[in-house]
Amino acid sequence: MIEVDLQAFVNLVEEAWVELPTEWIEKLNEANISYEIADLANIDQIKKVSISDPWNLLGMYSGVPQIMRHKGFEPIAMPDRIVLFRKPILLRTHDLENLRKVIAHVLYHEIGHYFGLSEDELHSAQPDPF
Repeated sequence: MIEVDLQAFVNLVEEAWVELPTEWIEKLNEANISYEIADLANIDQIKKVSISDPWNLLGMYSGVPQIMRHKGFEPIAMPDRIVLFRKPILLRTHDLENLRKVIAHVLYHEIGHYFGLSEDELHSAQPDPF
């Protein structure tokens, strides 16, 4: 496990975000998708994904996937967002370079959910950096 303070972690997430493919950034900006960082998933987030241990959740996409938009499922209140869970991510990393890879992996994974990809599709398309 690597130790990184919150500000350093935020900086690494910001670096990963700006390194996303340009067309993704444009689509995410158009859809007003934001990201945030939390230490661990809260009880509502844990229930939503049906897991028992918050240490097993690295990230989460909340919102209406792009493929569901314009089909009567338009978001009404809250904008879509991606949450990265800092402590579980740090627990799985052993150095700064590995941390960068895991953060990028989690971002790609959660953005994939926005684009409508399932867990199986995401796992087959993107190997784990662990």
